[in-house]
Amino acid sequence: MGKPVDSSGVANLPSGTQVSFKSALELIDGLAASPDLASCATTNWLRYALGRMEAQGDDLEGLRQRFAGANYDLRRLIADVAVSRSFTHRALSNGEAL
Repeated sequence: MGKPVDSSGVANLPSGTQVSFKSALELIDGLAASPDLASCATTNWLRYALGRMEAQGDDLEGLRQRFAGANYDLRRLIADVAVSRSFTHRALSNGEAL
């Protein structure tokens, strides 16, 4: 008790990029500036909305591009997912949309 905490470290991101930080706030800033975070957020919002893993035809890349084009506005990402064909059309077991 009463000893200093070393909150520094290095986060290895999926792209191979490393984010060095000395505090939790530096970690947040480093992650927020990373394209890996935007890609991860897009993938996971789509998975959450669909209740399943992404599949061929889900236009995940298009959602990522629109998210970047909207300056990473999370509200816009959620709206884009909600109007996506994957969200508005249920797929049959053979992969065709209803």
